[in-house]
Amino acid sequence: MAMTPLGAVVAAARVTVTRRAPEPICAAQSLPDGCEVIVMSGGAALGSAQVGMLEALSRAGVRPALILGTSAGAINACFFAGDPTLRGVERLAAIWLELTTRHVFGTTSHRATNLLLGRAGLSSSDGLRRVIADNLPFERIEDAPTPCGVVTTHLRTGTAVLHREGSAVELLLASAAIPGVFAPVRLSPDEAPTRPGTHVDGGVRCMVPVDMALAHHPARVWVLDVAGAVKGTRTYHPGSLDPVATGFAMAMAAQAEVADEAERNAHVRVISLPMNAVRRLRSAMDFSRGEALYAAGLQAAEQALDDE
Repeated sequence: MAMTPLGAVVAAARVTVTRRAPEPICAAQSLPDGCEVIVMSGGAALGSAQVGMLEALSRAGVRPALILGTSAGAINACFFAGDPTLRGVERLAAIWLELTTRHVFGTTSHRATNLLLGRAGLSSSDGLRRVIADNLPFERIEDAPTPCGVVTTHLRTGTAVLHREGSAVELLLASAAIPGVFAPVRLSPDEAPTRPGTHVDGGVRCMVPVDMALAHHPARVWVLDVAGAVKGTRTYHPGSLDPVATGFAMAMAAQAEVADEAERNAHVRVISLPMNAVRRLRSAMDFSRGEALYAAGLQAAEQALDDE
């Protein structure tokens, strides 16, 4: 039987709330001395701010040995891994600034049709697939010029999985498969050698994969956290007329607390997007403020670097 959008949300909620978190799948290897890692949280449209943060880190001379991400952060991680330079940041920024909510999530009529037809997601992932496939400079994760990793949630077991090899497009679509919005992604052994099966958004279990980064024993972990800022969007609060966006926002905010806890580790530096940067956004799915978010992320990172 096909999974409906409500069924996908319920399945993901069951994974998040009712199950004791299983140990994540993360085949970590120690990095050479002095190496740095960049970690990027999920955040949907707020991911534009991470590109501004990457600009600041690149200008400051940060050269990561590994880049990890969840959902929108996974997309940014892979694109930056393809060209971890200022030129790469500029190209990534150009992609983000062209995105619209319609581009990524389709039209209201399309979502209504998918709901009436009982499809597993309100939106088709075709638009996002085109953006990734047309612009990512490598086909498999292990072929990225800079090592990178993508986090997904294995739906049946509720396990957070770090993928360091496999199909870049399919893994990124799975990492960004927001339950109820996009259909879960079935990954074959070739597409996901680490853990085949049905996967959804990595943020269901691991919105900020900082522990996965620390497992590699780096000298420094830079966490680019935009998920916590979702509390500033208009649909975060109960009573919103957009229950899918509100539920997604609350899940993001709850998972994002991991970043605050992680900063107690002397090896971790968290750069957070301030909530006032998103107050004009209707939700985390609103792509109308990409340029302003980019600027806010750049400013937040520059301030963090000045405090070093």
